Amino acid sequence: MSQIYVRPELLYAWHGQSQLVVNQRGDCGDDETLSGFYFRETRHLRALRLTLDGQSPWLAQAAVESPTVLRFDYVHPEMHTFSGG
Repeated sequence: MSQIYVRPELLYAWHGQSQLVVNQRGDCGDDETLSGFYFRETRHLRALRLTLDGQSPWLAQAAVESPTVLRFDYVHPEMHTFSGG
């Protein structure tokens, strides 16, 4: 059976009346107007970004494991300046 994606640039997870809509990096923000966390059809969170020391980690993999689980695997950005240790 083939799958049809209405908005392939977005990933969705839902449980009961809660739904999370993120882009393919796992972020919610201005680049996608529908992204965010919704409860009972009302958006309660519009912006969500993961950063480490002010930098976004590199996305290695994004997957929808089940209707209730989104999985994102990241690696730390390459270091350009080495110090200590």
